[in-house]
Amino acid sequence: MTVHRILVASYTPNISTLEFDPIAHKLKPIALSPAGTNPSWVAAHPTDPTLIAATNEVTDGKVHLFRLQKDGKLKLLETVGTDGEDPAHLAVLEDEIVVGNYSSGNLISVPVSTSVPYLGSVSASIQLSGSGPNESRQSSPHPHQIFAYKGQLFVPDLGSDRVIRYEKKGGEWVEVGDIKASQPGAGPRHVQIYDNVLYVVEELTNTLSAYSLSDGKHITSLSTLPSPPPHLTVAANTTGSSPTPSSAAPQGAPSALPLLAAELLLVTSPEPLLFATNRNEAHPEGDTITVFSPIKDGHVESFKLVNSVRTGLNHARGAAFGGNDDKWLVVGGADKGGVKVFERDGKELKQVASMPGVVAPTGFLWVS
Repeated sequence: MTVHRILVASYTPNISTLEFDPIAHKLKPIALSPAGTNPSWVAAHPTDPTLIAATNEVTDGKVHLFRLQKDGKLKLLETVGTDGEDPAHLAVLEDEIVVGNYSSGNLISVPVSTSVPYLGSVSASIQLSGSGPNESRQSSPHPHQIFAYKGQLFVPDLGSDRVIRYEKKGGEWVEVGDIKASQPGAGPRHVQIYDNVLYVVEELTNTLSAYSLSDGKHITSLSTLPSPPPHLTVAANTTGSSPTPSSAAPQGAPSALPLLAAELLLVTSPEPLLFATNRNEAHPEGDTITVFSPIKDGHVESFKLVNSVRTGLNHARGAAFGGNDDKWLVVGGADKGGVKVFERDGKELKQVASMPGVVAPTGFLWVS
């Protein structure tokens, strides 16, 4: 019997390791590893999955590199500063870690090796530029994800309403173009790519938008919500909200709703599907995961909402698929509800396990 292990990033001082039994449908904690303040994102090395990188989403941002032990604990190997504030995301490539500092709006690269010394000197910072119409959320650049695809990096910048493309030239990452949001104030957050289409979750307008990867043109957009609620509020002291500008309703963009669209995931078996998490819907049955079929063979009409599932979680931010054929989906409620595992059958999701005691989960990594 295969028992899965899941690392849980969080807005706490620790990374938790959970064990999921897919037969008994049980979750249990097996380790708690100190990881600095707000280790909000975790990722594994592509050729050595026991090497785990984690951000510290704080003013003096840091990246920690750990070795995953057999007992599920993380052993700290090395630490570097990120030359910026609030690193919200990183991508671990074969020979480097690329980090996006959300609040200071810059990117850095750190050489990484699978043997000692593990981390090299931090590269010169790449400063992003631009702003958007939402005065409280878009006064400056805010890179929210580093998405590696076919030798390029795609960086959704919530602050400047664009997804920036980078290529490696002369050993450095160089901007080679961008894809601009179709609606000012959209706030690109996370992306996926399928069949030459870039799908972007836009946080400030709660939209899932499709753009042509070849020419950047906007194709169409859908709401990430099953039906937009008539009124939404977010308490100023919301625990799981990003430690970036206030999570209260934004100003300067009347159509913007507070902190809704969050994660975007892609599965391809047995059919391609996109899964989006939504936050702070103020619904008695919790936030939703919405499921979309993508554009297929150029047919735009195939891009549509095909399912939505209430999670019982509040601030459903982080989520990740694991197991054969992405059978299991782990989701966390950063403000309430802890962690839940859903069994996936095509577009259908059924809750099979939960652990309400996990505090402020923000991201997940299946490590077995």
